[in-house]
Amino acid sequence: MKVSLVLCPFWNVTEPPLSMAILTSHLKGRGNTVYNFNLNLDLYRECRPEYKNAWTGTDVQFWFDESSLKEFIDRHKDAFDACVSKVIGTGSDLICFTVYGMTGPFSVLLSEQIKQRAPEKTVVFGGPECFDRTKALSLLKAGHADYVITGEGDIALPDLAALLESGEKPDSCPGLLFMRDGEPVYTGEPEAVSDLDSLPFPDYSGLIASYDPDTSIPVQSSRGCTNRCVYCNETVLWPGYRYMSGERIFREIEHLHGRLLMNNFVFHDSLINADIRRLSEFCDHMLDYISRGIRGRRPISWGGSAIIRPEFDLQFLKKMRSAGCSFLSYGIESGSQRIVNRMKKNFSIDAAHDVIRDTREAGIRTIANFMFGFPGETEDDFSETIKFLERNRGYLDAVAPMMTFCEVHADTYLGNNLREFDISGEDMHEVFWNTKTGDNDYIKRFDRFESFYNKAGSLGIKVIPDFAESFVSNRIFHMIRYYKHKKDYETALELCRKSISDG
Repeated sequence: MKVSLVLCPFWNVTEPPLSMAILTSHLKGRGNTVYNFNLNLDLYRECRPEYKNAWTGTDVQFWFDESSLKEFIDRHKDAFDACVSKVIGTGSDLICFTVYGMTGPFSVLLSEQIKQRAPEKTVVFGGPECFDRTKALSLLKAGHADYVITGEGDIALPDLAALLESGEKPDSCPGLLFMRDGEPVYTGEPEAVSDLDSLPFPDYSGLIASYDPDTSIPVQSSRGCTNRCVYCNETVLWPGYRYMSGERIFREIEHLHGRLLMNNFVFHDSLINADIRRLSEFCDHMLDYISRGIRGRRPISWGGSAIIRPEFDLQFLKKMRSAGCSFLSYGIESGSQRIVNRMKKNFSIDAAHDVIRDTREAGIRTIANFMFGFPGETEDDFSETIKFLERNRGYLDAVAPMMTFCEVHADTYLGNNLREFDISGEDMHEVFWNTKTGDNDYIKRFDRFESFYNKAGSLGIKVIPDFAESFVSNRIFHMIRYYKHKKDYETALELCRKSISDG
């Protein structure tokens, strides 16, 4: 069967999409012909200069605003129509969209156009946004897709393709939602891959030509997370914690290094160090690979996200550096022990200082992530975050402040327990939420973000990503979106006028 895999905006444009490479490998392994359409990257490269900023993440709300998206499509009609024509032109029987929260609205608009021009095509939606069965059902009932895969697609998508090609009913494929005689049919809980070592290597062959040789190639050695941070939905998306052996993930990197001639790899795991034993095993294989050397190939570098844990001492971190680890990003989120405990992050601030110091001394680029305005955070708590910056100024290569400050997702402990955290359920919004007492709102969180940004700059600590500067300088624009959401159109209009007068 011919299958087209589609990724719409908005997503990362700096590296090829891992999900598409994984599904390509599964589908090809079952004898399907696969076409990759990274429309996210195509439209980014073809769009007008004034829209480039929409891909930086400084204005996430743009991708959820229907009028903004339709205006974008109207102003890029030729490019949009070409995307539709390319996908249809392959003659694919199955057109599959990987849907994340931010790619969902554009995926819907594109699928509508495909259905209008080629109603005989079968459209499938899958991905994290579809793991929530309520959201999946709404996509299905609205007619945006013929099938929705409600869990991991490793098994379900190739099985669905095989059943459709043979003319069989899809009822025997777990994890599907589809309509029959006007009623939704659910085929039961999706089947998850229990042994990650059995997975095929990702196939980037249809994607890699669009990127330069220094691009970081995504790999994933685990699914799920051992932590239970209250603001995170990782444990909902990936129940349990599954991981590859150190040898298996090494073989994947060895394979990709040889096949793609690329040497930079980034782990898309929630945590690279959830299991120290297998990380150590992976490093042993990497050290052996490095010692053997391969003439003409650049040395491998890799990195990923990590948690603070006592086993991450200087000796172990030096081993990681020798094995090619070039960066580690730690989810610190706050310098206040009270807030870290409230988040259920399970580390001490003193331990975080020690690990950050040792990581830097081991020669590994050290990055720390921060949030602002977590429910219950006071000015004193925020001051502790600033003190943490000051204390670690000599060890942090960069900080990554969250530009949505603190999101409240419905499928998290935080989102399911609004009363416990004093969050108002009225006019609830993931980014623009506020507490019942009104002492924590988007404006207050922006103030803290800006203070943090300025303090990091004064300490000589790099703030990433680079467009954080434009995010701060365009504050008035974000306030306009905030007041529009609050239906305070008078204030939004006043800010619009001010923006125009200020030039």
